[in-house]
Formats: sequence, structure tokens, C-alpha cells
Amino acid sequence: MMNKFQNAVNHVTQLRKYAMAAVKQMLRVQRIELCVEPTVRKLMLGIHADESNRIDTRILTRTAWKCNLQKTGGSILDVMLMSGPIKIGQNEVEKMPYYLAIAIVRLGRECLGYNRYEEQKVLHRSAAKACTDLILIDEVQIDVEVCTQPKSAVEKAALGVWIYRKMRSEKNCIAMPTIRLRSHIIKNEICDKETRLRGLQKAAAQNLPQQQKKILQNIVTPKEFAQHVVEYLWKSAIIGEIKFDSRAESQLMNAFILVDKTSYESQDFLVLSYYGKLAEKNPKVLFGKGIKYDRNDLFPKTFEKLCWMRVDMTGAVMNTATREALAALRLLINITGLVSQSENFIGHNSFRFANAINYNKSNRDANHQDVSLIAGTHLYAKNSWPKFVVNVCTPSEAACDAFRNSETLSHQIIHTSMHTGGKVRRLPLWNYYKKQVNNGMSDDVQNYWINSCVRICNAAAFFKNSITYDQWMRLDATNVVFKDGKSFEYLRSIITERPAHSLCEIITQAV
Repeated sequence: MMNKFQNAVNHVTQLRKYAMAAVKQMLRVQRIELCVEPTVRKLMLGIHADESNRIDTRILTRTAWKCNLQKTGGSILDVMLMSGPIKIGQNEVEKMPYYLAIAIVRLGRECLGYNRYEEQKVLHRSAAKACTDLILIDEVQIDVEVCTQPKSAVEKAALGVWIYRKMRSEKNCIAMPTIRLRSHIIKNEICDKETRLRGLQKAAAQNLPQQQKKILQNIVTPKEFAQHVVEYLWKSAIIGEIKFDSRAESQLMNAFILVDKTSYESQDFLVLSYYGKLAEKNPKVLFGKGIKYDRNDLFPKTFEKLCWMRVDMTGAVMNTATREALAALRLLINITGLVSQSENFIGHNSFRFANAINYNKSNRDANHQDVSLIAGTHLYAKNSWPKFVVNVCTPSEAACDAFRNSETLSHQIIHTSMHTGGKVRRLPLWNYYKKQVNNGMSDDVQNYWINSCVRICNAAAFFKNSITYDQWMRLDATNVVFKDGKSFEYLRSIITERPAHSLCEIITQAV
């Protein structure tokens, strides 16, 4: 009996040694994981839920389900079931092991596609709102999981945390966390790094317009802006050329020269070229205008209107941002970007009414410097024999409306708005507005009109008289660049990056 008891004690002692070795090994591995992944990072996970159904059972995404089992022992789902339904734009922030905080965002119903109510935009708003809430805890690093749409989730998260910090001192500078999508959040998790990297590249390109628009007008002149763009895009294999006034005169760009006289320094014409194919292929042309310090001509603007005149650089910065995004994606296309810039000071060379120019074998009355600056660019664009031409400008105060003379571009812009969420509506090029710009008594075409309510339509009719190609589209982006910072969580600032994303999608679909 004593021998059996002694044998049992020996077996228990041996098992204890093996158990202690296994426990020490497990603790050593856990300590290594904690050292490799310190608890200074934050994680954003997704959950599918129906807000209208109170008894709806929450469905975690694949990555969230594995994290729920392996990292938290099932506590994530228990917390979500006790917290009640999550509304649009809301999220739950909980403290969990291995992370400083975990934000669980609502992704809407499972297998949700595009529909008329745009319920798919819930992902964009929730991802940005979760990241902005996690910033309040710590500004180090945020890991974003797949959320069924990795590119959109990363893109909106990066847009939500971006803040302009150039004019702040080091003491008052606001820190921004880094957005990462890492495959080792959960072991054996498949991570499409290329798709997620595209989301970060598009977000970086869309943050560029916000940075350029918020720079003070007295710091960056048009010439300095052109030099900055050439140096910045040189890293992305984009060829930047600065054309001088002599080049504009040789191309008979009389409208550009007329507006150019209002500035105290000689203005330059910026040409950006990206060749993804053979250089002999016809490129796609995207151009826009930029007016720094638009103080108006002999009739100065009021202070309220002058505060928003930095948006007159929208066409120029959207052109630059779109070129940066397309070059980062390494698309096999040829793109030519044309940027016409100017200043509008009050002085003896101010832009005056009743200025007439000779344009394309006809006399034109030029009274709006915005429209005249773009019209001069059309003459330079046709020399490239483009496949299609897209110009972005802000000549009116309408929504993001599109005028085009091609059904192909019409279908592309409608299909693009389904994915980007940018409401782009097509307006017709009626002959009624064409008659209003052609009924001048002293000239052939005029770019001013009596009825200001339809200024956007009259401006499109004026441009239609200037083009000689059949694939053309114009976007009026005045209204979409103004936001209150509350309607959409991923658009925090008053001056947003729109419609750079829509332009990238339009050109991407045309590859």
C-alpha cells in the first residue's frame, strides 16, 4: 500500500515538473508577446447589426470574432449584447487585454450592398468616428481591421484623424496617430496589404488639398505654389514643367494673358505629366484654375466673402492631388495636368469689365476672371489630342454639378458616385443658355449674364463654345468643398478634400 502511495507521489511530482515547465514556457511566450505588442496601441473592430431590429443578434466580423475568442475570451460579444443597439455614427470603446482600448463600430446589416439610401456609407462614418474617439485616449497608433471593405475603412480613418498643423508651435501642436492594418492582429489571418495600402495612398492624396487650401494667402504666391508642386510630385515620377508667358503667347492664350496682368509678378503655367504607358499614346487631360488672394477687381469683396476666397485654389490643388493618387497607384495610363494660376489684386492693372479678347477666331467679352482663366487653358489642352478632358473649377455657388457632351463620361460619373458617395448630378447643355452668351451686340461671345441664378449653366455654355473635342466634362465643386465638420465624421475641417476621390475613380475606370 505504501509502495503504491509512493509511486503516486512520484508521478504527481513528475507531472508538476512538466506542468511548471509548460506554465513557465506559456508565461515566457505571453511576456514576449506583450513586449512585442505593448499596450499603447488601439484597435478598431466591426460588428454587423440592424438598428431597426431591437432583438437582432450581433454578428462580429471574421477578425473581430477571432479576437473575441483568442484575446478576450468572448467578452467583446457579451459587452455588445448588454450595451444595446448601436446607432449610425456611434461606437463602443472598451478596455481589453493586449490593447489600450478597442472600439467596436457598427457596419450595418450583413451582405449590405449599394442601394438608394446609401447605407454602405455607414462604414465610412463609423470608421472615422471611432478613430477620432480613440485619439482622445492616446495619440500613438490605431490598428484597423478589415471591416468587409479594407480600402474604404483605412481611407476614411486616415481622413478622420488628419489635422493641419503647419502654423502651430511645438508646444500647441496636436499629435496624429498612425493608421496601420497589420496581418498579425490575429495569427493565421490573411491580410491584403496591397488593397489597404491603396486606401492610405488615396487618403494621403486627399489630405493634400486641405493642406494647400489652409495655407495663408500671403505666404504662398502662385509662383511658389508651382515650384512646391514640382518638387513634391517629382518623388512620384511625375514630370512638372513651368511654362512662362512667352509660351502662352505662342499658344494664343489671350484670356490667360489678360488675367495674368492683374498680378504683380509674372505668372507661370504649370504642366504636370505622368506616363504609365508609351509616351506616344494620347493622354487624358485634367486641368483646373487657381486664383490666390482673390480680392476681386475694381469692386472689392466683403470680408465674409474674402474669407472663403482661398477655395479659388480648388481646381489647382485637386489637379495636384489626383495626379499624386494616380501615380501612387501605378496605373498604366497617360495623364496630363494643366494648372493655370493668377492673383487678383486691386490696382491699375485690375481686371476690368468690358475687356475684349480675340479667342479662337472670334471676339469675346471677358468680364469674369475665373471663366476667362479656364477658357485660355482649353486652347493648350487641344494640342495634346486628348482622349477626354475634365476640368474642375469654382465659378458659381451650386452643388457638385457636371456638364458633359459625352454619354460615356455620363455613365462613368454616375457609376463612380455609387462608390465614392459624392453626389454628382448631370445638368444639360441647353441651347437656351447658349443663346444668352451669344446675344452680345458688340462681340461674338460674352461670359457675363444678367440672370445670376443660372450662372453655372451659362458658364458651361461659354465653355462649350471654347472646346473642339467630343469628350469633355466640367465639374463645379464650389459647394462640396464647404462642410460644417458635423455631417460627416470623416470630413472634420470646414474646407474638405472633395471631389478628389471622385476624380481618381473616374480616371481609374477609364484605364
